[in-house]
Amino acid sequence: MVGGYRGKILAWDVENEALEDAAPHNLKQSVFSRVLGQDYIDFAFRYAREADPNVKLFYNEYGGERMNSKSQAVFNMVSAMKARGVPIDGVGLQMHYGLTGVMPAGEVEQNMRRLGQAGFEVHVTEMDVMAPLPDSAALQSEQARIYRGLYRACRAVAQCKVFVMWGIEDNDSWILTFRPGNFGGLLFDAVKY
Repeated sequence: MVGGYRGKILAWDVENEALEDAAPHNLKQSVFSRVLGQDYIDFAFRYAREADPNVKLFYNEYGGERMNSKSQAVFNMVSAMKARGVPIDGVGLQMHYGLTGVMPAGEVEQNMRRLGQAGFEVHVTEMDVMAPLPDSAALQSEQARIYRGLYRACRAVAQCKVFVMWGIEDNDSWILTFRPGNFGGLLFDAVKY
């Protein structure tokens, strides 16, 4: 697939969500790890680089965007890959947030800086902010505050180059199917066609 799009794509998420949620965040068992061994991720990155020498190659993960044990596990994994000569260019941070809890923009920025200082480009790859129904101006204001804080965190770090929403309008959001009782959490309200 990478070769088929050679020269046409900015970046590939070569490996996605490989780490377990629970500490110590080991590699998840998968068909790839069982058949190819624990170093299958290294092979995937090397083959992707062979297929397109100019595309940026990323590891993408959820739950590791702020300073916590999972972000440390991601940092350790990608740093070790780089030290082994694996051609990895960056880390994608998924950001599926809700309105509850403290908005971690400062910790996200700190993690982005840590990754950048280690030589990785950072992309925000799946941004949305879930909020409970019924929708209201107050909830949308809080949602906007969280978006603004996380966008500013990315802008404050030179190595954060991409900020992608996980959809455009609320009626197309994964949240409606997988988190019923919430509105879509995207930038634009649901549009009636």
